Amino acid sequence: MPTVAGRVVPEPVTMPNQSSSAIVVGPSRQITALARKAISFQKRQMFTNICCIGLCPFLMVIISAGLGTLITRLISRSTSVSEFLRCSNVSAMSYPGIPNWNATVGLPLLPKSDLWTGATMDDIYQTNYDVVINFGLDGPPGAAVASFQHPCVFWYGENYPFSPLYEMNPGASGNAVRDSTYTAEPQGGWFMALLNGMSSGVVDARSLQRFIGLQLRSWAIYSAENADTLSMLGSKPMQNTIPLPALLSAPSTNAFISPITNSSIGLLGTIPTRYWGDLGGISISNPGSSALNVQPVPWFNYTGGSDNDLDVSISNALNEVILAISKVDKSAIQRNINSNVSATNELFLKIGKILNDLPHGAVFFNKIDHANKRYSWNMHYGTDIRLTATSNFPVPGVRLIQQQTQLDNAILRNSNVSVYGNASITQGLRILPYVANNKLNLPFGGLIGAILYPFGVSFLLPVFCVILVQEKEYRVLVMMQMNGMKSIWYYVSQYGNNQVSLAFLFSTFFNRSRFALAIVVCLLFKVIVFLAVLLSVLIALTVDSIFVSGSAPLAYFIWPPFAFYRALTVLNKASYAGSLQPYKLSMIRPGNEVGNAIIFMGVGVFVYLTLAIYLAAVLPSEFGVRRPWHFPVTDTIRKIKAARFAKDSDGIHTAEAELALSIQVDESETQYEDEDVKAERNRILSRNFDATSPLILSHMRKVYSGRGGAGPKLAVKDVTFAVEEGIVFGLLGPNGAGKTTLISILTGLYQSSSGEATLAGYNIKTDTAEVYKNIGICPQFDILWEELTVSEHLFFYARLKGVTADCEKVAVQNAINDVALSGFEHRISKGLSGGEKRRLSIAIALIGNPKVVFFDEPTTGLDPEVRRLIWGIVNTAKIGKTIVLTTHSMEEAEALCQRIGIMAKGTLRCLANPIRLKQVYGAGFKLYFNTLEADMPRAIQYIESILPKGFKVIDVFATNASYEFPGVPGILPQLFRGIEQSKDSVGILDWGIGQTTLEEVFIRLISESDASAEY
Repeated sequence: MPTVAGRVVPEPVTMPNQSSSAIVVGPSRQITALARKAISFQKRQMFTNICCIGLCPFLMVIISAGLGTLITRLISRSTSVSEFLRCSNVSAMSYPGIPNWNATVGLPLLPKSDLWTGATMDDIYQTNYDVVINFGLDGPPGAAVASFQHPCVFWYGENYPFSPLYEMNPGASGNAVRDSTYTAEPQGGWFMALLNGMSSGVVDARSLQRFIGLQLRSWAIYSAENADTLSMLGSKPMQNTIPLPALLSAPSTNAFISPITNSSIGLLGTIPTRYWGDLGGISISNPGSSALNVQPVPWFNYTGGSDNDLDVSISNALNEVILAISKVDKSAIQRNINSNVSATNELFLKIGKILNDLPHGAVFFNKIDHANKRYSWNMHYGTDIRLTATSNFPVPGVRLIQQQTQLDNAILRNSNVSVYGNASITQGLRILPYVANNKLNLPFGGLIGAILYPFGVSFLLPVFCVILVQEKEYRVLVMMQMNGMKSIWYYVSQYGNNQVSLAFLFSTFFNRSRFALAIVVCLLFKVIVFLAVLLSVLIALTVDSIFVSGSAPLAYFIWPPFAFYRALTVLNKASYAGSLQPYKLSMIRPGNEVGNAIIFMGVGVFVYLTLAIYLAAVLPSEFGVRRPWHFPVTDTIRKIKAARFAKDSDGIHTAEAELALSIQVDESETQYEDEDVKAERNRILSRNFDATSPLILSHMRKVYSGRGGAGPKLAVKDVTFAVEEGIVFGLLGPNGAGKTTLISILTGLYQSSSGEATLAGYNIKTDTAEVYKNIGICPQFDILWEELTVSEHLFFYARLKGVTADCEKVAVQNAINDVALSGFEHRISKGLSGGEKRRLSIAIALIGNPKVVFFDEPTTGLDPEVRRLIWGIVNTAKIGKTIVLTTHSMEEAEALCQRIGIMAKGTLRCLANPIRLKQVYGAGFKLYFNTLEADMPRAIQYIESILPKGFKVIDVFATNASYEFPGVPGILPQLFRGIEQSKDSVGILDWGIGQTTLEEVFIRLISESDASAEY
């Protein structure tokens, strides 16, 4: 490698004969760059995309279906399957009017040939009852499976027609048939059948259980819109219990009180009275000793208040009942229920007694207008999952239809007393015969899927989050921003759905996906995000059981995972629950639970993106400037003030500009500026420089507000200089000197507090977009995507800088040739060596033929051969450009730079070419020698005797020493002759004389206090 005037000159790299000037640069093609980069990246992530993004959700569906099928088959093999003709016209009664409740024992058989449809088995059991199987489909996953036997006929009145089998003539009337089961009565009525069983000492436990489940202890609370409406309602208060024998022996009265005979009873007073058997005192083990009392029903309690107040009253009563039930000993159902029927029934009796304190519902009467036949009331008859779990409280439909029929008849009788005062309409329900089986057709796949589906799509969140944190760790976003990328397009390109918004939010709390080789931190980060997903899924599954009978409150949808899981649960449940209609797209609308969830998730996209951007700005970060928590408000105020200050501050941020201009540079700092720096400032201020210079700075300052009580700090102090085309400008200085801050300002990463700078003729404040097109940046560490090839990297940055589609291939090929990477176009970056990656980073900086290029320690960590190759690339690349080089290698600075500026504590200390720096700050020459330890004293004595006055001892060690001495005329020949003649006699083994190096100049300029500065 040749030398000129003692300086190493890098050999130029031979370039192909292609003209960069032919490359056309237009508007930045940021969207195209991001889209094409994403396509290239995703092609190499095909396995991850298929497995994690595509296959994982489908795998959960397959697992759910497979497990559901397996469980169903295992259960089917372990149970005996039978078919039944429910509600058959063939008698299967154990007592006249009371069905044989057994599953198969004692039931008559019917050949399949006698049926015209539905049967698959040869013999079908006939029952006189119906079975409703509750799979818990309307409940949470894992809800208990329960079957309920009930009669095939219901009548809500006494005047129903008699017919064989189901509506047989009970042979009784009046009080004997006024139980509260609202079914066709058995022989003698339910009360008489129960008394006969008790008197004989044997109570049919199944019949008793059915009777308990059928009778309704109906009472409700009510209120009215106004006093007039309330006065027309009358009253029907709770009455005392009476012994059942006394009821049966008493003379029967009419089923209801007619308003003809008593005009003051009101609407509620005309509702027929039934009797509810209080079975809480019956002992199954000794029923003959039990006393059976009956309670007149229904009754109505007036609470007053509004429609909403009735809901509050019901909620309070429900909470009290649930608390009481939780204290009941439930050990009976923890054993085999079939082997301990009596204990189980007694448990249900206890629970039923507690449920007596809960009203069946509430009615709010808005209007009762008999004259105009206008009636309006609101009925509050709902349910709660905790009530459903007791299996002992009437379902809403049963309570609602019973109350509705009573109110309808009461309205009829009072609407026209003279005509309808004694009228009564008896409504009834009859279940037609149908074929069923006892297969457990539980949709296990859907129930399991309700648990697995959220996991299938939710674990994409950590994948997204890790990618974002890695891009933050590797400074990818910072690199793109310094090349003109607008943050909004980056977020849009990465931002597809609500999960990604949460990924951005989570990523703000982490700066690295791993610290060096500290994999534990990486795992901790991943565990935190996975735990967030896992807890969200588990909490959502748990909370879903609370909202099983109704919609979730809107506040529940604020956290996007909850909204997503709830929508998924509702859609999944509707797909397999027979009582629900499967969702169609037209059903999803505002107000619908799924529609509400989607709206909240859509809004959450912007809310969590805003929160992520805010946290990214205020949380500590390795790169960039941390902003105060109140910056959205204070920045808005400052921008308003900045409009008034624009002329004086040249559009600079008002507060920083005022602060920067108000702070005077410490004279103790500026006194170290040499004459060349001052002359350069005068040259710039007097405009005595080439106006086409690609890089011009004037009065550049950067101030940071103090924290923790400290005052403001000037990181860059009034830096002023210009660099002409074809010059490599070395910007040197210790760590914390302000070099990085200055370059960050010039590359657009930071904003200056005051001063001006033009790059390629464009102002960095007002012409930012054009500046980005005309600068190139090679960072200290390679910022590359491991999965992209060399050419894909270059295409991305070419598009980012606005190279047109027609010219991008030429620009990429030129850049590849410029850095000697021909043949590596299709190699992904993780397959490159360290030197090849460095050359790729240089090619990225040179793509698009920028006018100003920044190289930040381009050869750090490289071997000497590669280092000199890169020196040649940089030396050739300076043609037609200005290159700003920062380095800690004085050899590199001396080899490449035509001008050098050295900074310390934010101040430019010196500015000149390397030769002048050595002339001004060098001590002339340097002499060193080596000797044996025993000969060191006499060797030192001899050397110091022949050196000219003004020499300086640099280092003295056991076997070597070095000196600096001024360049006195004729001194060098004198020293050469003297040392050569006397070296053997004084013990000098080796010696040499050299010129002062740039490194020694640097050390001379920078003191220890300068090197410890923090800017």
